[in-house]
Amino acid sequence: MSYGPASPVFRKSITSAAFAAFLRAKGSPAAAEASAIFAVLGAVDPAVALGQFGAESTFGRAGYAKITKNWGNIVISRPLLPHWTRAFGGSPWKAPNGRTYARFGTWRNGARAYVALLNTYRLRGWAPSVSAMCRKWLGGIGTGYIANIVRIANQAAGTVAPPAPPPVVIPPPVIPPISTTPTRIAAQQRDPFTPAAFWTAVWSLDGSAWIASGGAARPVCLLIHGGPIADDNLGGIDNLAGSLAVAGAKAIALRYPTLDTTLAAAMAPLRAAVALYKPTVIVAHSLGGYFGGILAAETGLPLVMVATDDRLALGGPVGRAALLASKVRVTVITGSLDPVATVAEHQALVADLAKSGHPGRWVVIDGANHDSILSDTGTIAAIQGG
Repeated sequence: MSYGPASPVFRKSITSAAFAAFLRAKGSPAAAEASAIFAVLGAVDPAVALGQFGAESTFGRAGYAKITKNWGNIVISRPLLPHWTRAFGGSPWKAPNGRTYARFGTWRNGARAYVALLNTYRLRGWAPSVSAMCRKWLGGIGTGYIANIVRIANQAAGTVAPPAPPPVVIPPPVIPPISTTPTRIAAQQRDPFTPAAFWTAVWSLDGSAWIASGGAARPVCLLIHGGPIADDNLGGIDNLAGSLAVAGAKAIALRYPTLDTTLAAAMAPLRAAVALYKPTVIVAHSLGGYFGGILAAETGLPLVMVATDDRLALGGPVGRAALLASKVRVTVITGSLDPVATVAEHQALVADLAKSGHPGRWVVIDGANHDSILSDTGTIAAIQGG
């Protein structure tokens, strides 16, 4: 016999011996009166009665029932004692929680009052099932209370409750890999691109980085310049920072060593910048694509590769291998007139990214070259769109 929330409250289930054995196994102080209690249950299902006894007071071992011997923790809410309290020698007892409970001299009388109250529920149509009865019962209206009674009733009846349905697993959305067919747009410089418009951005020098902030300051872009160039030269990427700031983003144009240096020396300030500025996207130009690929693979941040060419950069295949091994989102931006990072070279890069399952997009700006691409409106829009 298996129990659930829809199981009836009134039926015969377990024997008197099983009822007593269950109370003894639970260490209940009512076990000494088990036979007498079983006899007064009448039509009430003994397993359900045990379930509610356990849910209310851990079988008389916890809470106020240790004092009141009140099987169902019946509360007295009216000035006059109700008949199911008065008829069985019950008296009011005010608990520290401010509520008044019925208190009985024996566990048997406490059970008799419990049965009398359930019979009243039955006559009024309040107890067709365990769930319906619980939702009327003072002090136990939640689904957790119902589940606890059902669990104990199944234990008492020697059955195993039906397993809970498996959780609904929502599969992650399928994100297609980057398309090997680019989106093509015409080159267009910001018009009018005046010093006044450019310097609407707020610039500040922070250590080795120039920071340009726009009104919205999103996204937060860490810009990695190309090269190899001297340490005091940002390679034109400060123009890109200003353009992004005018468009409302925040851009950190970072200085880092690329001339006569080692991979470790070049990567150290880039890694430190991620911890300091908390960027939401990495933007790399030309030679910076090599270092940007390594940094994106390490951090999981989206990467925008603007006219990147990593073939000659400190053993560039290592950087490409690190990027391909990750699954970060990659946006590739190519100038159709770029002699350094050509459309054909980026076609091969995008094909490798697609084969590795990288999400992202490829944008070809018709008419842009290796330098003009840094201030092209298409580049700004592609970076902000990720």
